[in-house]
Amino acid sequence: MFLFDVLLQLRQNTLTRVENLSTAQLNKIPEGHNNNLIWHIGHMVASQQLLCYANSDVTPLLDIEFLNKYRKGTSPVGWEEMVRLDEIKPFFIDTALAFEKDYAAKKISAYKSYTTSAGATLNNIDDAIIYSYGHENLHYGNIITMLKLIQ
Repeated sequence: MFLFDVLLQLRQNTLTRVENLSTAQLNKIPEGHNNNLIWHIGHMVASQQLLCYANSDVTPLLDIEFLNKYRKGTSPVGWEEMVRLDEIKPFFIDTALAFEKDYAAKKISAYKSYTTSAGATLNNIDDAIIYSYGHENLHYGNIITMLKLIQ
């Protein structure tokens, strides 16, 4: 499916943009923002897991602690420790590949209708995939903007 190819490419592009940054740069919250680069990266994964797996009553691939740290409405303000890219990088690509396999195997099929904070109602897994990809693009755009502010 084309969307899985572009999702993987988007995630690879994201890593290419940030992989040479220091941990301090990744964790810096630019003035006027409430999140940082590492949060956006974690949020991309957490949101996809929650939108596509949890709403399908399938156990997400990542633990609940990670999902709760990066879910909608969270912020790194007040985190006690900086998060290193190598803590997130391994599953940033792996979850995209696993999701494609799970979808092809029809592991993710039943879907609980969900209305996003943007007002879009997702009625099935295909809606969730499309929405998730658009959502990740939004955060990729935020990452590009933040890169200009932290360097």
